[in-house]
Amino acid sequence: MEVIKINKIVKTTISKNYYVINNKIYDKRNAQTSLNLNDIKTKIKIYEDRVNSWFLEIAEKLKSDSETSFVILSIAIAYVEGNQQFREGKMSENNSKKFFIKGLRRIFDKETVPDDILKGYYKQIRCGLFHDGMTGSNVIVSRKFLDPLRYTNGIIKINPHKFLDKIRQDFKNYIEELAWNGELQKSFEKRFDLEQRT
Repeated sequence: MEVIKINKIVKTTISKNYYVINNKIYDKRNAQTSLNLNDIKTKIKIYEDRVNSWFLEIAEKLKSDSETSFVILSIAIAYVEGNQQFREGKMSENNSKKFFIKGLRRIFDKETVPDDILKGYYKQIRCGLFHDGMTGSNVIVSRKFLDPLRYTNGIIKINPHKFLDKIRQDFKNYIEELAWNGELQKSFEKRFDLEQRT
């Protein structure tokens, strides 16, 4: 979020297209009307705008550069745990591994993959990128791989472009389902509201 103070008016940017002035939310594309933050539809629009414009669309643009594989992968990996929190209606806090594995299973259809292998994904990919700045030694990243994510003979092979494609499709499906799934809405809103209180 970005906060700008002009002549005693505080403007807080809460996503690319949404901002707050004096506790009222506005869409930059239609600044004539304020939106109600208590409305679930407004919350979904803000979340969708944040994830798409600040992360996934940026990652998509990076595909044209052959040197951006790890940046693309970092952005896509961040989505897995983050979105799982909204699906469950709580913060991952000391359960990052659990949330990450659950998200990975869902997005990449890994129900039959043993837990110890998925824990390796967590350590080698997620923790490697976020704690060490590089994936673990058992990970190979290449845009030439046919699958977004594959485990072969102790090696995790990732195509960051296809991995991002799966993430973007999952997010699109999630936003569409939020429009009608009451249980998913409850979890989403609970997690969204936790963010507003911190």
